[in-house]
Amino acid sequence: MAQKPEFLAYLNGRLIPNTEAIAQISDGEPRRSSGLYDAERTFNGQVFRLRDHLRRLYRSLEHARIDPGLTLNEMEAATLQVIEANRALMGSGDDLVLAQVV
Repeated sequence: MAQKPEFLAYLNGRLIPNTEAIAQISDGEPRRSSGLYDAERTFNGQVFRLRDHLRRLYRSLEHARIDPGLTLNEMEAATLQVIEANRALMGSGDDLVLAQVV
């Protein structure tokens, strides 16, 4: 029996199966363990106000003094890459909910 295709996620510069997208959330320093996320969805395959969402996320990251490791432009490109990589798995009228977790 053929295995069902799996949605892909972006993690540390690579597209990987969503079930493998696991990141360590602590470096062992409790006072340094923190993170932020933002989520948005697509409508007709296009992300709604992606740039606005990312600007808000990056303002929060700056305030929290968290380096996301990507520029805002790179995060935008990675988000769009995830959409394109998963487009073939979407049916007519399907949309995605996306989240950037830093």
